[in-house]
Amino acid sequence: MAALSAYGVARADLIMPYGSGTTTYSVMNVGTGSATVVATYYDPNGTIPSGSGSTHTLPQNGRLDITAGQTPDGPLPTNWSGSVVLSSDQDIIAAAQTKYTGRLAAETDSLQTLGTEASAYEAFNAGSTDIYFPVLVRVKQASNPTVAQLSTRYTVQNTSGSPATVYLNYRNFDGTVYAPTIITLQPYGSRTFNTVVDADLPTGMNTAPASIAFSARVTATQPIVGVAEQSWNFDGFIGSVPTKQNWAADYTAIPFSEATTTLFGPLVARVGAPIASSRPCTFANYSTFVFYTQFAVQNTTATTATVTATFIRSNNTGTGVNAPSGLATYSITYQIGPFGTWNLNMFAGALGFDQSNGPFWSAFANGYNPGTGAATHCNWNGSVKFTSDQPIVGFSFIQQPASFQNYASAFNFFGASGATDTALLPRMDRVCTGTCNAAQAELFPAFSSLTVQNVGNSSTNLTVTFYKPDGTVAQTFTLDGNSNPITLAPGAQYSFNTRAGANASIAQTQSLGPMFKGTVRVTASGGVPIRIFNNLLSGLDDADAFVGFNR
Repeated sequence: MAALSAYGVARADLIMPYGSGTTTYSVMNVGTGSATVVATYYDPNGTIPSGSGSTHTLPQNGRLDITAGQTPDGPLPTNWSGSVVLSSDQDIIAAAQTKYTGRLAAETDSLQTLGTEASAYEAFNAGSTDIYFPVLVRVKQASNPTVAQLSTRYTVQNTSGSPATVYLNYRNFDGTVYAPTIITLQPYGSRTFNTVVDADLPTGMNTAPASIAFSARVTATQPIVGVAEQSWNFDGFIGSVPTKQNWAADYTAIPFSEATTTLFGPLVARVGAPIASSRPCTFANYSTFVFYTQFAVQNTTATTATVTATFIRSNNTGTGVNAPSGLATYSITYQIGPFGTWNLNMFAGALGFDQSNGPFWSAFANGYNPGTGAATHCNWNGSVKFTSDQPIVGFSFIQQPASFQNYASAFNFFGASGATDTALLPRMDRVCTGTCNAAQAELFPAFSSLTVQNVGNSSTNLTVTFYKPDGTVAQTFTLDGNSNPITLAPGAQYSFNTRAGANASIAQTQSLGPMFKGTVRVTASGGVPIRIFNNLLSGLDDADAFVGFNR
């Protein structure tokens, strides 16, 4: 069974132009034979909309795409939001993507579609009675405090056939603890909360501050799942640069049992805009970047956590603008207070990681000057491994500024628990038009970038197999873009971008053809455990990521 949720648009006490969204879910059959897949839709109150639902046949390793409310899964009422439960006689996995229109017209390139974005997340094969949302936000625009600049919508779904009593336990980042919010969810019912709506906030929360950040631990008498979507509605200046952002990015609620003392982040990046043969960048100068990440690692206990982060560079070859920058590996130790969060933006730092921290920023750039924050070359892509004396959780945003594609994605960090030597993606795309020139993202209305991380203790070689929708093999790769075996040391990562290559070659991406819409299976030699996530991108318009599955 796979459970998915779709967002509605609530009337808000702060104004937030979420726009209109349509959700498509992609299903992969990872069983041993052909699958019969039944889709059952549920209103938030747990009832089944009249006339909804469908039954499908899906071959082994194949892919099925279904858009909620459209044939054969319709009809659904106008402005419907709710959830879908996928049942099958074979093992299945799924991911959902919601495409938005009508958001803030933040796009600045004539090749972009105004007011568009997307969010994505992985489905759930099982629920938990204890889940965690590490970061929920409510930020007002400085120039117009009745309008939200950042907000979070988050949904909790009952995955059982019995009513669930649900307790939402909130903690403000300033240390304030609120009385729990208690609700009842009917069988397969759901409830969406929105931080721009005062009535959806914790009882007693002061809404006067311009910026509020808090977390939620949600417990229930029946298994539940959850997903959070952070939305940006920025219209102002970053430094001296006029900037608009209409981003959206999802992450799934983390089962509290997955808090761990060894946490893996498969992607960390700090990449400047290309000028001639290098990529200069300047600390907190938004227009000098094309790609960076921001991670949040949270201590889940009342005891201060001592955390060591080891960063491992992946892009270790290349010349000119593609030459790697900084160090191949770098470690730093940081303390996170009780229930606190280490929130580090690779574009503009954080407390203790400001412009003057030359040793840290020099690990990711060449020629870094702590006095000016400028570096001569910034092209660092890799992974991170956190070790802690207290259980931690985390997730990351991928942010691509207006100087490039102007969108955001999000994905959870993960531990080794549940990891195996086989990782799977229910959706992988390479759709392009015309010349399919990899340098022209606008020619790629759908492309993907998978990242695999070694979460074991020994090196391994990867085999990456792409399947067509009918379950037949499209391509299998055992070599990287330099014709070397795809070998990962512990903690290291490998990326395959179906447009730009990444650790693969352009020739390898081209071998998938211009209309690939399929699935992926990655296996690791020697039984070494791996994890995977995938970023779904649409030309210059939108992106978001989801974490893949292990079997």
